[in-house]
Amino acid sequence: MSTQYIKVGDEVAVLPSAKAPVSETLEICAVVHAGAVYIKLADGRLFATIGGNSLLSDKSNAIVPVTDEHRQSLHLKHRKAGWQLVLALG
Repeated sequence: MSTQYIKVGDEVAVLPSAKAPVSETLEICAVVHAGAVYIKLADGRLFATIGGNSLLSDKSNAIVPVTDEHRQSLHLKHRKAGWQLVLALG
């Protein structure tokens, strides 16, 4: 789905680049502004409405409408990180 159809209140998946696979999902964030030119996330970051690429940032992050696959990817990352912490603490 295109970022052109994202509206205020939607959630988006933040990826390291526009072509990154779902498994590389960095986070999920809420949309607080969705206009013809840019989309603003709850944390203040701006992304282009067309293409979903990061604006005003030195990073090449991109956004896409969130899916269950994005949520599952983050859930698995957090579980893995939790187990790594448990193992490190012994």
